[in-house]
Amino acid sequence: MTTTRFFRQLAAAAVLLTTACGGGSPTGSDGPTYAAIADTYVGTIGGVSQGYLADLDFTLTIAQSGGSLSGTYALDGTLFDGVDTYAVAGTGTITGSIQSGNNPSVNLTIRTSACPNHTAQFSGTYDTANQRLTIIGPME
Repeated sequence: MTTTRFFRQLAAAAVLLTTACGGGSPTGSDGPTYAAIADTYVGTIGGVSQGYLADLDFTLTIAQSGGSLSGTYALDGTLFDGVDTYAVAGTGTITGSIQSGNNPSVNLTIRTSACPNHTAQFSGTYDTANQRLTIIGPME
């Protein structure tokens, strides 16, 4: 399996981001009110796809303007195929949106630096009270 294919798979890996020190306070005064989720989130990627077990650390940095999100991600860890372990690392960009109100839905599109024409869609929620972002996506 080529390095590019690894990055493509990792960009779409199942993601659960559960630690943050997010602001959580609303932004904007006229129109919809959005939870302020701009921050850096750190979590793990785990799962099995196409015979590979992913064990990765994941960092997601989000910038926000109202309901629009942008930012970057980085991952670092290993893939294991039952015989060999492969070190992997990657970076890329994110774009997305957040719904208005409490405990809003969050939708992100992740694009890898190694394969810029490949995107993966992730969705989840932001827990306003606990300032926790949880997103999941496919593992391809």
